[in-house]
Amino acid sequence: MDVYQTDNEGYFVGITTDDPDPLTPGNRLIPRGCVGTAPPALGANETAHWAGGAWTKRPDHRGRVYWLADGSQYEITARGVELPEGALDEAPPSPPPSPEQIIAALTTEVQKHLDITARTRNYDGILSLCSYAASTHPKFRFEGLAGVAWRDAVWAACYAILADVQAGKRAVPTEAELLAGLPVMVWPA
Repeated sequence: MDVYQTDNEGYFVGITTDDPDPLTPGNRLIPRGCVGTAPPALGANETAHWAGGAWTKRPDHRGRVYWLADGSQYEITARGVELPEGALDEAPPSPPPSPEQIIAALTTEVQKHLDITARTRNYDGILSLCSYAASTHPKFRFEGLAGVAWRDAVWAACYAILADVQAGKRAVPTEAELLAGLPVMVWPA
């Protein structure tokens, strides 16, 4: 006869058979952790649990990853755990960046642009280039002076664009649009 096996927590794990009792003919031995009552029919994400002499249906979402509206991610690792109210199947969209985050991202790109341009002439970055404005070597002094003038013009243009964005006079530019709107470095001949 079929019997229904449970684990140490009482959850259904499978069907097995009872054994004839070798000492009492006609008697059947039910293996430990088994019951003679069949579990209920189960739907998706359900498991059967034996307790108090009866089966109950419990949720079984083990392995399921879900997100909450705040973007926190969780994985269910135990049986009997319900999905929380408002659980999402995929990560919610990120909130739009704050004005401070937009300004920080764009000014970081401008700084990288300044440094990359200075490196085309083997300076460590824009700070290094500008430090040569006081050089006694004419080539380096002229490049340093050009670097100072260009750096100042770039930041003035950058902050004018950002002020227009904050005033609602223009949309937030992409990094490429911002860089395209900045003065170009003209190296001395």
